[in-house]
Amino acid sequence: MALATLNLAEPIVAGMVTLLTADLNDTIDLLNATESDAYAVPHAVQILPYVPVPSVLQGGMPAVGVQEIGAEFVDDLQFSADAVHEYAVVAILQHSDHMTLTLQLRRMAQAIAYTVQQDRMKGNVAGSGGTMRLAGAMSVNLGRTEPGPLLADLDPVNADAPPRSFLSWTALTFNSRRREI
Repeated sequence: MALATLNLAEPIVAGMVTLLTADLNDTIDLLNATESDAYAVPHAVQILPYVPVPSVLQGGMPAVGVQEIGAEFVDDLQFSADAVHEYAVVAILQHSDHMTLTLQLRRMAQAIAYTVQQDRMKGNVAGSGGTMRLAGAMSVNLGRTEPGPLLADLDPVNADAPPRSFLSWTALTFNSRRREI
């Protein structure tokens, strides 16, 4: 077995970052256009191939990170094997209003789910599928969503003052099948 054929998660993480970089903000625009309230989702400022720690984000928010969670080999026939990989796409947002932050997180999750899932239907000259198919994924499926905790930025001088802003994140898990050997 050649080591080069065992890429595991790397091509799919790179493909997911490429896909989200190319299409997520357009999807956010479409989603914002369908809603007539004051809870528009801001464009993702950063889309990273890892999940950043919110306290060290230098490029601003919202930030989106892609992280592999694990893989399991299936259909191992000795001369070929497929693996099912699981990924998390985490969106980190901050806002001064708790309700606005909550609704923006829900809509960002919608935008991420739509962006990644709609890629399954795109055609290209190499065959069916889009960016994720070109990264070797035979399928990409939404697994679940996981909300993060709500963190408040408090005034260090006046303990009775309301929070200055709120920060939270939401994670979406996806799984994909890929030929590894």
